[in-house]
Amino acid sequence: MDDVEEGKERSPTSIVPDHVTEPPILRQRRWTSQDDTTPPRPRLSCSGTFDTATGLQYDVIPRPENELEVQRMVNNHMFGFRKWKSHISKRPLADRSDIVKELYADSEHITTEDISNISTGNVLYVVLFGWWIAIGYLLVAVLMAVSIVGWRYSSFCWKLACYFIWPFGKYLYKNVPRELIVVTNQYNARSQDLSRSSVDETSPLYPRGQQQSSLAETGFWDTFQNRPQSYTWLVLGLPTVCLLHSLAFLLSWLTVIFIPVAKVNLKTIKKVLLMPPELLTVTRSSMDSELTHSAIILYTYQAMNVYYYKYSVDGLNVIPLNLFIVVVAALSLEYLDKDGHYASKGTKFTLSLIAIIPLAYYIAMVISSISAQTNFAVGAVLNASFGSIVELILYETALVKDIAMKTVCYNHLVKAALIGTLLATTMLIPGLAMVIGGLKHRTQRFNPQSVGVSATLMFISVTAVFAPTIFSRAHSSLTCHRCDNVTRNSSSSDNGTWGLSCRDCTYEMFEEGSELYRNHVMPVVYTCVLILGLSYIIGLIYSLKTHKSLIYDKFLTEIPHRE
Repeated sequence: MDDVEEGKERSPTSIVPDHVTEPPILRQRRWTSQDDTTPPRPRLSCSGTFDTATGLQYDVIPRPENELEVQRMVNNHMFGFRKWKSHISKRPLADRSDIVKELYADSEHITTEDISNISTGNVLYVVLFGWWIAIGYLLVAVLMAVSIVGWRYSSFCWKLACYFIWPFGKYLYKNVPRELIVVTNQYNARSQDLSRSSVDETSPLYPRGQQQSSLAETGFWDTFQNRPQSYTWLVLGLPTVCLLHSLAFLLSWLTVIFIPVAKVNLKTIKKVLLMPPELLTVTRSSMDSELTHSAIILYTYQAMNVYYYKYSVDGLNVIPLNLFIVVVAALSLEYLDKDGHYASKGTKFTLSLIAIIPLAYYIAMVISSISAQTNFAVGAVLNASFGSIVELILYETALVKDIAMKTVCYNHLVKAALIGTLLATTMLIPGLAMVIGGLKHRTQRFNPQSVGVSATLMFISVTAVFAPTIFSRAHSSLTCHRCDNVTRNSSSSDNGTWGLSCRDCTYEMFEEGSELYRNHVMPVVYTCVLILGLSYIIGLIYSLKTHKSLIYDKFLTEIPHRE
């Protein structure tokens, strides 16, 4: 097995028997100490399969691209599940799959495959976008024709209306003026002459006053100064069609699956609308002999692609990036519409609830990135500290609101949420993890030392949380609505005692402003808060620094012997 790993090139995926693999932390340490340039392949038991013929456990292991991805996979193994599934480092586009490469292809990219232009997504494009964009262009075409001065842009808008009603399989060309072709040919001929003869490098290749130009760079701004029709287009036509394409871009981008439509609309705004009208040609052929000196600006064959949920902008996934609009909307409504004239409280609550999703996602990505560049201990601390930051902010906001409004509604809400969190973390999540793990894996291994530390800290936490309530209940007064004397026929009244049967009894807790509350309950609350903070810090130091070798390293060294 060692000869295979060291003597041959490692493939992107490999199948390694479970009984010969080393623990991921040990493989990571050996790779670091020997200065090996190839990252190790940590073992992921979550992707294992069992061979009934040989009785061996096999793991399908993806090869990590760099050291950061190695650390991410190690952290996932330490947590017991793929907590950080996606990559945290930038992956070259050349190493991605063909499906992902297609997502980042430019809008003038021509595919060599024979693909039908009739599809469900393309038909939906006509229903959702195509018809009103085409109608908008037709109205602008009529307006430019009526203006007489801008009659050339009338045919320009007609071509674009025919294009955007069904753009699939059509090529939008930019023709090149004859004078530019002549200049380009002169430039090419002069370059060939210079390559044959020795000419001073400082001599200009173009005559004075003649600028170098590219076939694809001639645009609206090169010719509009001396053309009155261009000013008419600037005032009457361009704002309207820009508004149409901006609206189409926004709507299609927010749907994610219609991002190809958004790309076409964005490129239209940037390159097509500022072209001189006589340079635009729309055809269904990419091999037109009359368009030899033309450049393809737009080409698309699909309006919808369900794989665009993988698309990212500057490393940010497009779905949480789009949800930032909800964050801005929630903040704007909260601070600009406090009286509720434009949105109800239910609408604000719903928007705020959705706005938590992208913020929590990027908090998790930050924790993943930092832990991958440090170690598992730092990742565990960050996850424990900031993994519940959203809940802490909600609880704090509710308590502040409760104090400001002097009600008990928010107070009870926080209590119920805390009880639910404690029950979920102590019972529901561990139970589900064990059940799901048992369904997928024949054998599950747990670290008893780590579980013991966690159980001790959890016991201290639960005790400290409920101690103030238990103390208040023990020293509170009992109030009953009805009490019946049951000692009428008994002789117990002779010694000064009475037997009462009471109903509808409740404990009257201390009032917040009372002297008993200030002198007895509040000191207990502050003491419990101090105990919780100290126990958390002591637990981190104990488990991640002073006794780390006894808790984690010892367990990792015992795994090969157990197997």
